[in-house]
Amino acid sequence: MTFYVVMRRTGPRWDPARPLEEQEGWDEHAAFMDALVDAGFVVLGGPLADEQRIVLAIEAGSEDE
Repeated sequence: MTFYVVMRRTGPRWDPARPLEEQEGWDEHAAFMDALVDAGFVVLGGPLADEQRIVLAIEAGSEDE
């Protein structure tokens, strides 16, 4: 098994005045991420304490995959 760690920042539609679950498109995003977890692609992930960055541990055969 090979795991890769990916870090991302919030996008341009992020509203810092709203909680995570009240962001635009939250339900669709949560369903998409749940499907990646169910497929075994995302092993671990979520927002960091600042809620401006997220980290994902993914299982993949290569960085390109």
